Amino acid sequence: MAPKNLQLVAIIAAVIIAGVLVLSTINANHYAMNQPTTTPIHNGSVNQTTVPTTSTQSAPASTIAQTALTTIVTNTVTYATEASDSPYFDTMYVSDHFKVYFRLADQGMANVLIQTLEHAYPIDSRIYGGDLPSKTDLYMFHTFYDAKGLMPMSSTASPNSSGGGWSVDPPLGDGIKIYNTLPHGDPNNLSNVENIDWYRGGMAHELGHRFFYYLYPNIRAPVRPNWLDEGIAMYDWAEAGGDIEYGFGVARENISINGPVLLNSLDKLQESSNTIELFYGEASTVIDYMVSRAGERGLREFLDTYNQTKNLNSSFVKAFGVNETVFETQYDNCTKKISLEASNGSGFYYLLKKGC
Repeated sequence: MAPKNLQLVAIIAAVIIAGVLVLSTINANHYAMNQPTTTPIHNGSVNQTTVPTTSTQSAPASTIAQTALTTIVTNTVTYATEASDSPYFDTMYVSDHFKVYFRLADQGMANVLIQTLEHAYPIDSRIYGGDLPSKTDLYMFHTFYDAKGLMPMSSTASPNSSGGGWSVDPPLGDGIKIYNTLPHGDPNNLSNVENIDWYRGGMAHELGHRFFYYLYPNIRAPVRPNWLDEGIAMYDWAEAGGDIEYGFGVARENISINGPVLLNSLDKLQESSNTIELFYGEASTVIDYMVSRAGERGLREFLDTYNQTKNLNSSFVKAFGVNETVFETQYDNCTKKISLEASNGSGFYYLLKKGC
């Protein structure tokens, strides 16, 4: 995530520092070992709201946040305000692909989130090559204490942290859960939300986990390496406009000195808060390298083959024409070269997309 003294909770964490929202990317691998249960599509519509991309909406978001949102929403977002069908929340917004659950006091943030989610949906649908079978639920808890017991939390979660992720855990089941995402002070005053790209990237990342588990149901831990799932989710993050300095900066530095971490050792970086950002950065680097070689179509061919065969090596051969060992050697040579040419994380990212 981002370069602001982040404290990461053992999975891509998220911390609000000086009022900046940092959406975590909870490691969905620990939450979803089985196919999620399909959520019924809600068809009701009350108090329909249409949010044009070129005008200020009436929801209680600040002018700064609203201006930033015009860069997020590429199409008009239409959604309804309804009474919540969950006993844990007052209200929900219902759009084409989402239900966002929240308390009335958090309406401003809910308004931001449903727009960023709808912005992320077609991006993730393009990357993963399909659509979800039902609306995706997002549950927004005002505080850590509201969320405790209702969503998975890491061992380092605390009232001073902000976190969340996609999971299928009861009692809420299949959905994205987040807590402490609001700026300090007035929950509907979003003027101090400085980095709107955290919303764009974070929502695309978490939504990407749901796409991954629905469209590729046979790719599951412990057979599936975590770098694959999380790397693609970070690819989603960047494609949706997330902060590309996060992860790629430390990856560039490490690769320029030590070379990339071996694929069979990469998941170990996820086990420590000291190396979690490097894990996400290098996992992202692998996926971007894949796409630079064969495009998103090649990435989907890799996933399709892996989903059918559960064999990682044959998936490399099918999508890239070489086995895993040769692929890794080529990946090593390419990323070393690029890391020495780039001066920062974003430079590394853009050179990587061009390929070698």
